[in-house]
Amino acid sequence: VEFEQATRRAPDNDVLFYNLGLIYSGEGLFDEALRFFERSNEINPRHIASVSKVRPADKVREMREEVARVKAVEARLAEGMSVSSGAEYHRQMAARLEAAGEPLAARGHRLRAVMDRTGPGATPR
Repeated sequence: VEFEQATRRAPDNDVLFYNLGLIYSGEGLFDEALRFFERSNEINPRHIASVSKVRPADKVREMREEVARVKAVEARLAEGMSVSSGAEYHRQMAARLEAAGEPLAARGHRLRAVMDRTGPGATPR
């Protein structure tokens, strides 16, 4: 809820969207992170105002690669699953990802299972 409010109050704040991308990617919510990085890049394709002068475009590229990699792993692991969506799907996928050595992606699915029960989180506009 707080992240949704922040994005509504500062829809053109590239640093906000970049930082939300970092937060979401750190929680294994790679699709959402990608959307936040893309929004940051749309607002300001130049470097972020920071000491390290990071560029959102670099994070977009990196996150796209990670999303594609994880989706390929998930597709392989989804074979034979009895459900294809919803909280139970996310719980089962989390267990399979954990067993496959993908703890961060597993965390994202555990969070999705909770969100499926409580409602969606913040998404970029």
